[in-house]
Amino acid sequence: MIDLYRPVLEAALAVAQQGGDPLVPLRGLPLALFARVMVQPQAECPALAPYLPSNPEAHVQRRYNGRSGLELLPSSVGFVNSVCAAYVRHAGAPLPARARILDHGCGWGRLIRTWYWRVAPDQVHGLDPCEEALELCRSHGLGSWFGRCDEIPTALPLPLAYFHLVYAFSVFTHLGPAASQAVMASLLRHVRPDGMVAITIRPIEFWEHSVRQGRITADVGRQMTARHRETGVAFLPARGGWARVAGEVQFGDATMGLEYLANAWRGWRVVGTDMVLGEPLQVHVFLVPEEQPEATHGDPRTEPDAST
Repeated sequence: MIDLYRPVLEAALAVAQQGGDPLVPLRGLPLALFARVMVQPQAECPALAPYLPSNPEAHVQRRYNGRSGLELLPSSVGFVNSVCAAYVRHAGAPLPARARILDHGCGWGRLIRTWYWRVAPDQVHGLDPCEEALELCRSHGLGSWFGRCDEIPTALPLPLAYFHLVYAFSVFTHLGPAASQAVMASLLRHVRPDGMVAITIRPIEFWEHSVRQGRITADVGRQMTARHRETGVAFLPARGGWARVAGEVQFGDATMGLEYLANAWRGWRVVGTDMVLGEPLQVHVFLVPEEQPEATHGDPRTEPDAST
């Protein structure tokens, strides 16, 4: 931590030692430094580390994200900055102070930690079909609500029209068309009428990149590229992949275009895109609901169907 921001860490430690929430003063840091503290609290401020969430071991992080620790920071910080800016463009104002946020496909919680810069932990909710991922979030001290969802959900254990923001990072990059449509249909019921969804998709260039990486053959790359150009979407199922619809595997690698999204995902309207420099194969796409069911204002942590 550079000396310029050392007083912020000292203030956070003093608050924590008095029984307060250290995240409140830590939000005085720039997002990049806040995220750095959350990723490696022991290195940045050892005395403060016991009061902050811990992190899974590096090999666990790499199993979920392919990278770990500081390697993940540019992606995490870039995505949160991108989403915050998109929300302002959509709503004409920043996310409300008490905004409710859903991380769909939260994994071990690497993005949830970053969102604590913007909102309190109890305003963030995490869903994942993997119980191991949810246990990683809970056991490392994340103070948010976590619940399990089906691999291809038709209903979610959450109130209707509840969230100001829903995001799904590197989820639709791995889902087949049937699964993607099912997920978006289920999310539609839980976003506020004035809310927004942020996802990432892979562009058509992903297939050429996969050929260069040796992940697929040149013939497969050409087939996937041609399929994308013809239909707007291309999906290559993983061997032994999970999430089946009508017997067909729905987990693997996927690319899709904006015109496909506009036509295939009923009830949604694309309002913008973005990307992070250095990560061109994760295109951020922002969508808003065209119509929305009547809101229910219950808290999922007190709802019978949302037990952890």
